[in-house]
Amino acid sequence: GTQHAEILRVERTSSLIWARLKEPASVEQLAKHIVDSYQGIEELDAQRDAAAILQEMTALAIVVPVR
Repeated sequence: GTQHAEILRVERTSSLIWARLKEPASVEQLAKHIVDSYQGIEELDAQRDAAAILQEMTALAIVVPVR
C-alpha cells in the first residue's frame, strides 16, 4: 500500500544520499541530486527528504556536519 511505497522511497533516497556523501554536500546539493535521479520529485520535497535523512544520519553518528 501507500505506507510500503513510502518506505521504499525513503530507503532509495537514503541510499542515493549515502552514495553522494562520499564527498561533503549541502542539503541543496543533495536535493538537486535526488531531483536529477528520480522523475516526478519536486525540489521542495527533495530538500525536505534530504534534510530529514541527514538529520537522522547525524543523530546516529553515521555522518558528521562539516563547515
